[in-house]
Amino acid sequence: MKPTNDDLWDCFGNPDIKIKEVKKMEKEEITDFGDAYEGGKMFEGEQVEFSDVLNKQIVIKDFKEIPSTFHEGNFAIVQAEMDGNLVTFPTGSSVLMKQLSSIREKLPVRAKIMKPKGKRYYTFV
Repeated sequence: MKPTNDDLWDCFGNPDIKIKEVKKMEKEEITDFGDAYEGGKMFEGEQVEFSDVLNKQIVIKDFKEIPSTFHEGNFAIVQAEMDGNLVTFPTGSSVLMKQLSSIREKLPVRAKIMKPKGKRYYTFV
């Protein structure tokens, strides 16, 4: 509930209403940018870092390739299930993206992202 001017003025005369409570009421009314922007969140699930899914068993549900604004080429947002929870994570790995493209029609698939010993790239196993 957004505070009205009367609510704000009541704070001065009412010791039971604290400024923190008024600020909390204001914050609850504000929409997150990602929820409002149509190009925002594309998959359900908690956004996690790539390192959070590394070397862990996941079930890849879906992915979307997006043009990168940082370098030439694309990156991917991957939706997966990990430990029973939906998560999303980014990857710019050309090897992983090539592998994802090759299995698109077979989704969902169980996989683990590994870095082969002595190599500089990641791969699904």
